[in-house]
Amino acid sequence: MGGTPFHVWIQGGRRTDGEFTFDAERIVRDFSQFSQKQLDLFGEFPEQAYHFLTLILPVPYYHGVEHRNSTVLVLGPNDEGEGLYQDLLGVSSHELFHAWNIIRIRPTELLPYDFTKENYFSTCFVAEG
Repeated sequence: MGGTPFHVWIQGGRRTDGEFTFDAERIVRDFSQFSQKQLDLFGEFPEQAYHFLTLILPVPYYHGVEHRNSTVLVLGPNDEGEGLYQDLLGVSSHELFHAWNIIRIRPTELLPYDFTKENYFSTCFVAEG
């Protein structure tokens, strides 16, 4: 998209019946759609490539954390079906948005960084990430 390669990596993800949890063609289609929408919103992508690093567990789990050119996602259980897929799309799109918001677009109240205390924003900016 826009010359930037996006990669989806999945570890795990076989159901108890032995079938894969996700359909690769559907992943490519759906990830391309939300990624393109975000590229359209911001105009360009700030990295040379982006990676969705996904771990699918057999137990209930939902977590995502953004990095400059990737996100680490942990989801489960792998037998959850469509609900798990919708969780994957939602958290993936959310974490991709952080490639711009908070990583590059920051309220001035965050600077200089001081990780020993909370930051309160007088501008009503809400930040997560």
